[in-house]
Amino acid sequence: MNFLLGVTSRAKRDVQIILRFIEKRSRRGADAWYRRFELVISGISESPSAFGLAPENDDHEETIRQAIFKTRKGLAYRAIFIVRESTVFVIHVRGPGQTNLDADEVEFP
Repeated sequence: MNFLLGVTSRAKRDVQIILRFIEKRSRRGADAWYRRFELVISGISESPSAFGLAPENDDHEETIRQAIFKTRKGLAYRAIFIVRESTVFVIHVRGPGQTNLDADEVEFP
């Protein structure tokens, strides 16, 4: 069963910030990162329970999962998401060097 996919406005902002940062260094790198991100969220919508719990899960009653994906150079990014009924919501995207989200930073749809 494929789940519906929603990306919150906060996650969209996260993606735009990451893309601008990468694009300053390499337009091709930014394009490759975005393609990888799209593949990851597609995988999330196919089988969200296959992904592990995010560290942020400990601070909330709702289950928070993460999909870790890497660039060609091995830099790790996290797509942080929740599942509600038949919809997966990507709520944040974090890059290398960014700390875990504080409890009050997690935005739910």
